[in-house]
Amino acid sequence: HSRYFGSLTASLSNTSLKGDFASSLKTVSLQPRAGIFSRKAQVWLGGLYLKTDEQHKGSIPLALGGPAPTPVSFDVTLKDKQGVSPTLGGSYHFNKHFNLTFEAGFGERRPILANLTYRIR
Repeated sequence: HSRYFGSLTASLSNTSLKGDFASSLKTVSLQPRAGIFSRKAQVWLGGLYLKTDEQHKGSIPLALGGPAPTPVSFDVTLKDKQGVSPTLGGSYHFNKHFNLTFEAGFGERRPILANLTYRIR
């Protein structure tokens, strides 16, 4: 049987915050992985695609020396510089209860994932 695998994890989020300021955040995350596995371990090459659009609007009253504060309005949009990062990861199964996973990214964006899992059954 084959000892190779591929996977794709996708995540979408859309958040709108109300309060003193109006803020919104939209994020798309894709994580493709391809690798090889054995009975106790996995090793993979992959990537992280992350696209985030963030916007903040509002007004801040500033005391500029006059009799009343002066409202200063702002409208800021933030975007990612780099959308894709290559990743390298692995997982090791110590026994039927414990599993350790580690993944690191390279390039301008350097994501790190570390996970120790304990399974009850």
